[in-house]
Amino acid sequence: LKTPEDVEYFLRVPALASFFKGGKGLDARESARLATLTQTLAPGGNADIIQVAGAVPGENAQDVARALAEALAENPRGKTLLVDLAAAEGPGFLDVVLGEVRIEQAVTEKGRLAVLTAGARKDIPVHLWSSDRMAEVLQTLRRDFTAIVFHTAPVLAANDAISLARMTDGAILVLKADATRREVA
Repeated sequence: LKTPEDVEYFLRVPALASFFKGGKGLDARESARLATLTQTLAPGGNADIIQVAGAVPGENAQDVARALAEALAENPRGKTLLVDLAAAEGPGFLDVVLGEVRIEQAVTEKGRLAVLTAGARKDIPVHLWSSDRMAEVLQTLRRDFTAIVFHTAPVLAANDAISLARMTDGAILVLKADATRREVA
């Protein structure tokens, strides 16, 4: 896949944003555009939980997830949470789901943006995704935050992206131009 038009033609889904133009890195206007689109394209007009993942490693999905969360955090009506399941440090999401720490103990806040990492143990057992405790944690997050952005490992590299997808209001697949083959996407 080389262009946003290729995404639309071959995958039959809309290309929501194009971030890396001319090697300049993330474009702030594209981040704001993506944040607006996630909110307007969601059923009911509000996406509480958005998942961001690449198809394969190396597609910069983590950068896109952070940019999206930062853009959503500009909304003065509430706080945004970035749950980065690829970052393993300190107490995190898995520790919260296991009941070992409270959400407040694991979240780091910077203004209206809060960050929750995976925790010291990155791999979330498949059975936990469908547990009552997971549903309870997600419900608490929906109550406490206006928007939640989950960054997961690539879809073809781990089960987390697939397991989480059915619990979100929307999913964004990040593809790298001239690198991601359409058969993989």
